Amino acid sequence: MAIDVLWNSDVAQLPLRVLHAIYSYNLPRTQSRATWLWTFLRQRVPMIYPINLANPDVDFASALENVKFIMLLASTTGSGEVPNGSSIFIKWAKSDDGKRILNRKRFAVCAFGSRAYPKFCAGGKRFADVLQKVGAEEMYPVVCVDQLGNEDTMFRKYTTHLFDWMRKNDLMTESLRDLMVENLENGAAIQPAFYLRVRPRDSYGMVAPPSRIGTVAVLTNRTDLGVDSRSGSFQVTLQLQNSVSTIEYYKPGDHVAIWPRTNKALAQYFTAHFGLNFDDQIDIVPLNDAHLHKSCIDASIPNPVTVEYLFTNVLDINTEPSGELLSALAHYVEEPECKADLEELALDEDQRRDWIERTGMKTFMLFDYFPTLSCIHRREPEEGCDILRDVLLKIPKLRPRYYSISSSPAAAGNSTFDLTVGRVMYTSKGGSRLHLGFCSDFLATLPLQSNVIAELRPAPSFRLPKDSKLPVIMIAAGTGIAPFKGFVDHFLFSSGDLSRDAWLIYGCQNRDRELYASEMENAVDRRVLSKYLVCYSRDPDVMPKTYVDQRVRENADAIKDMILRGGHVYVCGDIRIEQSVNGALADILGDDFEDFEKSPRYHLDIFGAFDIQRQLDQRLTSARKSLSMRKSFRHVGT
Repeated sequence: MAIDVLWNSDVAQLPLRVLHAIYSYNLPRTQSRATWLWTFLRQRVPMIYPINLANPDVDFASALENVKFIMLLASTTGSGEVPNGSSIFIKWAKSDDGKRILNRKRFAVCAFGSRAYPKFCAGGKRFADVLQKVGAEEMYPVVCVDQLGNEDTMFRKYTTHLFDWMRKNDLMTESLRDLMVENLENGAAIQPAFYLRVRPRDSYGMVAPPSRIGTVAVLTNRTDLGVDSRSGSFQVTLQLQNSVSTIEYYKPGDHVAIWPRTNKALAQYFTAHFGLNFDDQIDIVPLNDAHLHKSCIDASIPNPVTVEYLFTNVLDINTEPSGELLSALAHYVEEPECKADLEELALDEDQRRDWIERTGMKTFMLFDYFPTLSCIHRREPEEGCDILRDVLLKIPKLRPRYYSISSSPAAAGNSTFDLTVGRVMYTSKGGSRLHLGFCSDFLATLPLQSNVIAELRPAPSFRLPKDSKLPVIMIAAGTGIAPFKGFVDHFLFSSGDLSRDAWLIYGCQNRDRELYASEMENAVDRRVLSKYLVCYSRDPDVMPKTYVDQRVRENADAIKDMILRGGHVYVCGDIRIEQSVNGALADILGDDFEDFEKSPRYHLDIFGAFDIQRQLDQRLTSARKSLSMRKSFRHVGT
């Protein structure tokens, strides 16, 4: 029996749109969840469309003028901030045009974050707060999704709340509501609204690679940092192509987005399992009408597209497989035991997390782990095209990684900039496989003179004060020293008055991991740095071990005096340094710290801490196993 969606008369001609802010410093799962949500909903609610809030080309006024409902999925970046690029939506929402259009619209926010950070899900909550202040009406409270645990459960809760709200407001029949919830709980297959047509690429009809936001920069140099390369950190130098020498493209403290590419050999190996040739061309063809052609896939997937470009520049096969991806693959497995394993991994989040932690599983490894899925082992290789169609929207898109620029135009030139990169390396729980951070490995192994897609991003809230006489206190740990290397270069090479007090307090594990030591010592000798204080937390030759917050407290009187004289404090590093420095400054300033923290003289550049997330993942897994064992013992005892 066919079940139709019931709409009120005043809603019948108005589409329900999904808004999603897809960019995040840590994980691309918010984007994947947003893509899955609208593909799942459009099976029964066809009037639904995706919008990327971070896309500068989106005309929010025309996109939202006739919309009644907004489902907004947002991640949190930095120190409780909205994703990069999404602030353009907030600025528009506060405008007169935004207030007029958003007034009385209904919305529901799903906020993604990690409880490893004190400002949990603050990005999504800020979106909700802005929408309420401009007159939009909340359908149900913000649902916070912890990406370290119970992510599937909380996201299903958000989606179920939507069905319940629509049923309560007579926008959905009870039977349809029950069917959607059942499909949601059971991981029912989603029928894509398109099919894929694969054909050999004709040299005369060759598709030109699509242009990506950003500009081309050339990798001109790469230098290991620290002692004997043991720090695992390195500096890269990039030069913008087709630049104008008289234009200053950045200032010290600004950021740059780097778009990594998947290794060609790895991508070619992965695509072979779909029965595809690397130079084949894929056309994405809608099943019904031209209307679907624009909305049935993510706009970041070019159409047509070559297999090579799709798997090296668009899809991120270096991420962990999602439950939705595993569920889609399970439908193509005939062997009962293997099919049951895939279905269980898809639906049981705890088991999937443990499996990923134990094996270090990435999407590109799936065919090695489940070889019967591969078209190489199938009698009907053309079925690979069907598999790709079903998983195409379930593989996250490649996203940029953001770095603080560690140079100054005064020293390097207007179109040349340096980045400080910490190379991420870790082993899976069993220690059997070494894993490398995707973008850091990309920059570490890319041949010199290669092209990189980069996008310079101004960071006006992390710039040096215009008054060169005001004191500057810089506090960093690890690769967080990057922007301060740019500040020091600016001090050394600019022609202004450099009589200000300038302190740098820097924390690292040991002398081998002290980055830019000679440059900072030279800055002290040249008197552009008043103080350079280094803290070693794990150096056996330096006892007792010290941390940056200790150094701040030890110099409390001098630091307080500089702040009272109008000084600016800059903090860069992962979330741990923000917490420790906040505590130290609160001890120094007392009741005045709260006002100083909110003032434009306190500058934060905070990034995700990879090792914190892994440690919490491991603790969470251990706690779940312990709880499961206790439940088992209680069951045996009864």
